[in-house]
Amino acid sequence: MPDAASKAGFIGLGQMGLPMVEHLSAAGITTVVYDIDPAATVAAAQLTHVSVAHSVADVARGCNVLFTCLPTMQSLREVYLGNAGIGTNAVGGLITCECSTITPELAAELRAAMAGHGVQHLDTPVFGTPQHAQAGDVYFLISGTTRPVPKIEPFFGAMGRAYRYVGATGNANRIKIVQNALGCINAVATAEALAICKRAGIDLLTFVAVVKECDGIGNSAYFDRYAETVARGEDSGAGRLTIAAKDMKLLGEIAATVAVDAALMKHTEQAYAAALDAGLGSAEFTEVARVIEKRVGERLFYEA
Repeated sequence: MPDAASKAGFIGLGQMGLPMVEHLSAAGITTVVYDIDPAATVAAAQLTHVSVAHSVADVARGCNVLFTCLPTMQSLREVYLGNAGIGTNAVGGLITCECSTITPELAAELRAAMAGHGVQHLDTPVFGTPQHAQAGDVYFLISGTTRPVPKIEPFFGAMGRAYRYVGATGNANRIKIVQNALGCINAVATAEALAICKRAGIDLLTFVAVVKECDGIGNSAYFDRYAETVARGEDSGAGRLTIAAKDMKLLGEIAATVAVDAALMKHTEQAYAAALDAGLGSAEFTEVARVIEKRVGERLFYEA
């Protein structure tokens, strides 16, 4: 447990943020939260040890360790760097932990800006699905110019299963983006494999069962969790496609920066861009399979 004087702040109560706050509440940690969505704050207000602030500034002034988990880099900039943001309202000694997936360049910009306000800023992207967040089974990477002080460890322990420190500012987000891209590649490859099986007259659920049961090199965490729901054309509670598309775009930028011609990554980025163009941004990221259906020219997995 944190010491009695420590209070958590949390800004961003979405699919990941709200369950993480629920675990802080269950651990008895005093937490002040804010979100622009009234429904999210109503849900948070029902939790013990949790109070809802009226603004970002109120959160920054009311805690010692502040977590942010926001959907876009634009919203992140406003929350940290805006006139009514964290930087201009932080209490002395505040530690900020940014749990979203952002560019390494923005991570460095936030660290420098917060240092100018006497705030220690850390990149702490969270790994896992909304189901992992609900189960308290998320995993964190942490990077920054210094190792995180023991003061923040109990908060991560309450919200997830483990964390790893990976060095300098930006490293955590580089690793997170590349890791997410591997999952997105698996999503496209799985859909293509299922399309081949379907057109070849192979029962999709039989194929899925074989891959899982043999547990050979064709299996993966993505396939194990989601191949059956894609084959059935069902939702699985996975993260949003718009987030996956953003991550693939960020991966393309990193690959270009380090001069790696990542052909599979490009193929996957194009598939997710096509899914966005088809109006699937609010769908699960697994539904990139609909793009594969369109390429094949017939319905394979999902109802029209």
